[in-house]
Amino acid sequence: MEAIYVTRFQEAEVCDGALEWLASNTLANQWPLCKKSDWLLWLLGQMAGDSQWPTRVEVCELLCDCIDLVLQNLPETDTQPATTLTRIQSWCDGSISNEDFETYALTFDSDSAIVFSDAINKDSVRTRIWRAVQAAVRAVRMAIADNRLFFTKASGIVGLFVSVVKSDVSSGNLSRDETSEELANFIRQIFPSVPTLA
Repeated sequence: MEAIYVTRFQEAEVCDGALEWLASNTLANQWPLCKKSDWLLWLLGQMAGDSQWPTRVEVCELLCDCIDLVLQNLPETDTQPATTLTRIQSWCDGSISNEDFETYALTFDSDSAIVFSDAINKDSVRTRIWRAVQAAVRAVRMAIADNRLFFTKASGIVGLFVSVVKSDVSSGNLSRDETSEELANFIRQIFPSVPTLA
C-alpha cells in the first residue's frame, strides 16, 4: 500500500487483517479484488472528500443503496427503516437541512432503542436491518459533524449488517463471506475503481 495511506488507515483504527491485506499491494490494485464489503465501505468512508474520491454525501447514498437490498425482508408493517432511508436521501440531495435531519435522528434513536431492547429477538433479521439503518443515520450525523473516524466506522458497520442479513435469509445457501463478496461486487458496480496516486 502507498505510504501516504498508512497513517490514515492507522488513525481510523482499521483491523490488523485489513491493514495487512492492503499492505500487500497498491490500493488501486486491491480494490477490485476485495471480497469484504465492510472493508470497501470503510475505505470509502475514510477517504471520502479527498481529491478524486467520492464525497461523504455520495457514500451516504451508497449506504442507502446497500441497505435497500435487504429491506424487503422486513414485515410490511415495519416501515420506519424505509422512511429513514428516504430521510437520508433527502438530506443527501439537500431537501432537508442538517438541523431537520438531526431532529429526525433523535426520533429514530428513540424508536430503535425499543427495537433493540427486545433481548429475545436481538439477532433477528429485523433487528439487524435496523442496526444497519442506525449505522447509516450515524454516518450522516458524523458527516454533519465532520467526524471522519466515526463516519468511517459507521460506514463499515452497514456493510457488516447487510452481509449478515443476506446470509441469514438465504436459508443456509450462502455463507456470510459469500454475501459479503456479493455486496462488495455491488459496491464496485457504483464505484468500479479508486484514485491512483501520481
